[in-house]
Amino acid sequence: MNNTKISIITVVYNAASSIKKTLESVKNQTYNNIEYIVIDGGSTDETMAIVNEYKYIINVLVSEKDDGIYDAMNKGLSYATGEWMFFLNAGDLFINDNVINDVFTFDLNNIDIVYGYIYCSNGKKIYPPKKINIYTFMFEMTICHQSLFARKKCFNNKFDIKYKIVADREWLLSQLESGSNFKYVDMPIVVYDNTGISSHFFIIKNDLLKFHRVHFNLFVCIVAYMRYFFAVLKHIILLKF
Repeated sequence: MNNTKISIITVVYNAASSIKKTLESVKNQTYNNIEYIVIDGGSTDETMAIVNEYKYIINVLVSEKDDGIYDAMNKGLSYATGEWMFFLNAGDLFINDNVINDVFTFDLNNIDIVYGYIYCSNGKKIYPPKKINIYTFMFEMTICHQSLFARKKCFNNKFDIKYKIVADREWLLSQLESGSNFKYVDMPIVVYDNTGISSHFFIIKNDLLKFHRVHFNLFVCIVAYMRYFFAVLKHIILLKF
């Protein structure tokens, strides 16, 4: 059985209604070498009372204000000592109790990032591209960070906190450009809590435009703006009807 240490990082803020299922999901994993890190952003609800009930499975627990989700994720990385990193945010849960064991039965000797697909909490499946290339980052969906395991060395470049939603996309692009080896495994990894995602619609789109301006040429940016315009129009129409 593989005994490589896996660092699981959960970032949370005011998630009393959903954090328990995430903690239970980590507790129930059958993999036998997990380091669990919980980074709380200074919750003001009952989150920390629930988290404290699970201290016996938590190796590092920090509760203090931060500058957003990616700052908290970076903070978690700074405490992590495992060979592989995994982010399981509050409200998310592993697809089953054996998923980490299942992932690490694959030959990952020359792999830096291994990823699968996810289920959303509304039942929808989201499949990432099986092959990652520069065109993936222009217009397609990339890899949900809750569906990937990455070696610790991949985080020498941490998440850029100028982004609110898509810093993981930029990080993935940096991994492609630096020559990291990706492997897709055709299996579900997590159930992703996508409730309330529509409320972040404009933040996501604005973040993506910022990302395109930084990394791509004028033509790609123009196409991205056109796609943004039609996406906003569709979003408004759906809200009205």
